[in-house]
Amino acid sequence: MQPDLLSLHRNEYYYEHSPQVRHLLEGPVSPTLVSSYASRQTLEEFISSLADSLKIPAHLVTLYHGAEDALFKMLSWAASKQMRVHTTSWGWAEYMRMMQGLELEVIQTPLVRRDDAFAHPTIDFTAALAQSNSPALVLLASPNNPTGHTVDDSEIIRLAELFPQHMFLVDQVYTPFTTSTFAPLSHHNNVITLGSFSKFFGLPGLRCGFAVGRVPAVQSMALGPAPWSLRLCSAAMQDLEHYQRHWEHMQQTASNLQNYATPSGRFIQTAAPFVLFRCDPKTDEPAIVAAQLEARVKGKVLTAQGELYVRWSLGSPEAEERIRKCIQTLEKQANY
Repeated sequence: MQPDLLSLHRNEYYYEHSPQVRHLLEGPVSPTLVSSYASRQTLEEFISSLADSLKIPAHLVTLYHGAEDALFKMLSWAASKQMRVHTTSWGWAEYMRMMQGLELEVIQTPLVRRDDAFAHPTIDFTAALAQSNSPALVLLASPNNPTGHTVDDSEIIRLAELFPQHMFLVDQVYTPFTTSTFAPLSHHNNVITLGSFSKFFGLPGLRCGFAVGRVPAVQSMALGPAPWSLRLCSAAMQDLEHYQRHWEHMQQTASNLQNYATPSGRFIQTAAPFVLFRCDPKTDEPAIVAAQLEARVKGKVLTAQGELYVRWSLGSPEAEERIRKCIQTLEKQANY
């Protein structure tokens, strides 16, 4: 890979970390920090600090080795209970891989497709849940990957109250790390939300995720986080404004690109730190590969319902410039 290639096909983070986090990353690192588990006291102190930041009771916070760990354990719990899983179409590919591996029965409701956006299928989804007489696990992502659409808290609360027999698992790893993110849903016994230090703080290597809500008792223990990981995550939480500025920059970048008129395709409205570009029907994948190569940017090429899309994460100050250059190259190809 060329050193000047900007990889935006996952969630790479190219912003500078806060001074506190940089200081810790520069070391020195003691053997105790990286060769031992965090003590129960350290875990409880970290959970208390996290709960204070989110303005939620500490007993509702459970730590995991990343949000994926929490997701897999919740799906495994559903499989042990022989529960169906209700979700919507076109979500993160790993959702379906996990559910298929666990041999779960999955009921997908198609998203509402608009010209420049995707939306939650409120009416059809409610009808699908109403047909499940036995308890089910309801998996939603807000914002959703890769479409970038959200499901309003009010809609999730409406469903949770309308179907108290179902457990609602809401993946919110792409939301800003603010008090208004997790607190509104924490009052409902059948709603669990997932958060991550990877996406908001750009710390995926620490493998620190969490759930907010009343998780199954078998998952109530937080085992194995390293003191080093918790120390870095604590430092990041002490400088939320630093990371919030990065998040605001990504949101502004998404807004700028959504307003970018081009004959080579259309940007989909997004509330996430990534953008989805629906290509003109005359564009093929080799053209996208060539355009990205020229712009020195790498996004993920996706196909859905016979249409071609490119998804670029926005974890870099240079993202907008590189993406625009890629689109301009596609425009030139179209003119030829």
